[in-house]
Amino acid sequence: MLYYEQLLKILTNQYEAAEADEVRSAVIIQVLDPAELPERKSKPHRALIVLLAGMLGLGGSFLLTFILVACERLCQDPARAEQLYLLRQSIMGAFDCLTGQKHD
Repeated sequence: MLYYEQLLKILTNQYEAAEADEVRSAVIIQVLDPAELPERKSKPHRALIVLLAGMLGLGGSFLLTFILVACERLCQDPARAEQLYLLRQSIMGAFDCLTGQKHD
């Protein structure tokens, strides 16, 4: 029993010494320059982002409209309609291996 008491005292002393050492070596944060408000905002430039997103959306819609009108005109010509149908089937066939479905 005396052995365990001595062991407890030694471990307690080591634990207290480690705690004291940790407190002494704690990092102290020193503020060098206090924060100040900027004179003007630097980023993000919201107006530029909105303008670019609007132009991209408008350009994309024009491109989509052009493609849809071209496909509609191709479907009206019987010779081209068959070629367009075959193209559509080959494109859908490429996706069949991914989805496991069959398209007509």
